[in-house]
Amino acid sequence: MATNDKYDRQLRLWGSAGQKSLSSTLVVLIGSSACGTESLKNLVLPGVGAFLILDDVVYGGDDNSSVAVDEIIMHDAGHVNDNGRDNGNNNAGSSCCFRFDKSADTANFFAGSSSSDDASTKASLACRLLCELNPDVSGFHRTVPSLERVEYASLLKELLSRPLDKNASSSSSSSFVPLNILVITADQPSAVFLPVSKACHSLNLPL
Repeated sequence: MATNDKYDRQLRLWGSAGQKSLSSTLVVLIGSSACGTESLKNLVLPGVGAFLILDDVVYGGDDNSSVAVDEIIMHDAGHVNDNGRDNGNNNAGSSCCFRFDKSADTANFFAGSSSSDDASTKASLACRLLCELNPDVSGFHRTVPSLERVEYASLLKELLSRPLDKNASSSSSSSFVPLNILVITADQPSAVFLPVSKACHSLNLPL
């Protein structure tokens, strides 16, 4: 049977009660990585109530100190015989080096460079692009000096107790009072993930 309801597919899956629960949920994304924004996209499309992107990346400037380049050196041990000695392979002991930029967003469709977009922060750009996918969803973003210095327990308590419209920039003119909060963090170092995990555990929030 044809329907004009764009949420018809998931309504058939989890019913009106499940859709109502989804539409009253706030998703908090810690760090707008490729994996994180893709996960958030899969909640924006079926109609999550609202989302907040928290990040510390600001576009522009000549300071490249935040660019982290890792170097992996792979050693080829060659072929050894049963005595543990080299069997004559000339490649034994050789090594190759791979360098990659951990801050690169070549696979992130919701992030770009300052030269190609007017957004000044990674969070604001991802927020705007995600909101374009579903006008029913309210998008918010907040940029902090460092994700490692955020008091996550205080932040989550604040989100639970007051409408999300004062302390975060918004792509929507309306406020949002969440009944449920889901926290997503992906591709973040332990200095960020562990405090987030501890805060979610103390407040009994899913991570």
